[in-house]
Amino acid sequence: MKITRKTGLAAIAASVAVIAGFAGLSATAAQAADTPPQFYLLNGSDGSIFADGTVMQWTTNVVASPGPSVDDLPTPFVGSSDATGATMFVATRGQENNISGWVTTYSTPLIDGNIVAPNLTLDGFLVGNYAGVKAGGDYSLGFAFTKNNGVTIADAGVKFVHISVQSGGAGNWTFDDQTTSTDPEDPCVTDPESCQTEDIALSAETLAAEDAGLTLAVAANAATIGDPELVDGISVSTGTLPAITIHDARIVSHPGWTLTSTVTDFTNGTDTIAKSQLGIKPTKASGPSGVAAGAEQLAGSAVYPSTYAEADASATVGDSVLGGDLTFVAPVGKPAGTYTSTLTLTLISK
Repeated sequence: MKITRKTGLAAIAASVAVIAGFAGLSATAAQAADTPPQFYLLNGSDGSIFADGTVMQWTTNVVASPGPSVDDLPTPFVGSSDATGATMFVATRGQENNISGWVTTYSTPLIDGNIVAPNLTLDGFLVGNYAGVKAGGDYSLGFAFTKNNGVTIADAGVKFVHISVQSGGAGNWTFDDQTTSTDPEDPCVTDPESCQTEDIALSAETLAAEDAGLTLAVAANAATIGDPELVDGISVSTGTLPAITIHDARIVSHPGWTLTSTVTDFTNGTDTIAKSQLGIKPTKASGPSGVAAGAEQLAGSAVYPSTYAEADASATVGDSVLGGDLTFVAPVGKPAGTYTSTLTLTLISK
């Protein structure tokens, strides 16, 4: 592996040698839910918190948040290692941990194993007896981490709030108070003579946050495309790239980055196979939500250089781990053997 920096581009490049050869619906939660409410209901249009006592409409845009302000919305509800999906639900009260007690639902994928700003707008629940909920009654509104294709609640469990849907069929509803403090009363307020107080002046020194670096690393400097098979008489070989890690520590600016890939033609002595015969499907194993793998290049029509992955300016700092699936198709008439090439990945700050 070689790592170089391109002056003026804040670019980092890594090369990898590539070698190709050819020839039921009921379950019990593993973790019980706590007493509701367990999240805040915010306005999905502007991120403001709904005031206690607000009468919501069936179509009111509602999202769940770990905190009471719009700044809390990007904070995820953290999933467990066994979670593979998420289900939003309206449940009969007391049946939140029993999938058979969910009256109406809809499912959504996880984001990096977590749930971010789940949408709890009631007119989005289209599975089950949503009409029965709209007719009125007392329910729990929430979401669950799920596994086994959604038929079992994962270890991360469920979170919910109590709601009451007004009768009459319009679907208007209210929710349990969420802004009223549940802290015990302050005895210094209720009985001032029982308290003695002294103030201590505090001062805290801080340092301004600073950007660190942007780095690129690959787990190995070689990848083999092997196990060739004849498909319709044409040699097709497959392989995978080693793990590619991008560490972004630019905590202040986080401008984003672009990772591109270039490939040289494959050679075996005097025989050459064009690089367009190498197909690459970039994959993202982990990383911030603002990071996305690039489009797949198909073997036989691949075009290089190409975008391998990209992070926009909203991506949080941290490590992004990428991978890649390789497919090599040898043209008819080329001698069998082992052909070599070099794949170069170039990381450029936006």
